[in-house]
Amino acid sequence: MEKSRAFDKITHYFPIRGHSFMPPDRIFGRIKQKLRKIERIVSPGEYHTILGDYGTLKKWGKDWQVRDFKSMSKTILKSTLPVTLQEQKVIMIDRVHKRQVGFQTAYSSEPIFVNLLKPKSKFGCHGQSKVSSKGKPSERSETQGCCKTDGLL
Repeated sequence: MEKSRAFDKITHYFPIRGHSFMPPDRIFGRIKQKLRKIERIVSPGEYHTILGDYGTLKKWGKDWQVRDFKSMSKTILKSTLPVTLQEQKVIMIDRVHKRQVGFQTAYSSEPIFVNLLKPKSKFGCHGQSKVSSKGKPSERSETQGCCKTDGLL
């Protein structure tokens, strides 16, 4: 966020389970109905055709890729966190608390800011592992690209 002029603060609210409805839920229901009518699907291309009828289809490995965040995070994040992530309702990142992340266990409470980074590390450029189509990390490149967290904290 230091380099970004678009945002001063990013707040992520985790919805209460069972209390939310999103427009994609309706689309998923329509896709499910269409899939039930088809007796057998033998290739990924058939899924691509069906899904393409309901929106823009981007194929993994061709139009987008997955980064191995777990491996990257081990190099910069502390191994034990001072908060339990499953209990958090809100996570906040802002310009004022440069190396810290705010956590709230209730929607109406004030955030508690915690430093999650190892000493002398920062969010920024790190070697990234790409995840192969088989779900395993592939080659690691130290010079290729920066992770999307560059400049967030």
